[in-house]
Amino acid sequence: MPATEFRLLGALMGARGRVLTREQLSECLHLQQKELAAGHHAPMIGDIAIERRLLTPPQVEQILQDKVRLVP
Repeated sequence: MPATEFRLLGALMGARGRVLTREQLSECLHLQQKELAAGHHAPMIGDIAIERRLLTPPQVEQILQDKVRLVP
């Protein structure tokens, strides 16, 4: 993931009351990369955060809606 996307994702994940720490976001990214390295389909960061009970589905939905408004 390019650095600009990482910063955008981090900003969006933290925009709603710091719902994810930098460490939690890094852990999700690490798990995503681990799946890719194993030749598996990489789950979306939001799905990983939900699975690890770091975010709820409505929180991820709101973050994705915010991203659509911010990214041209």
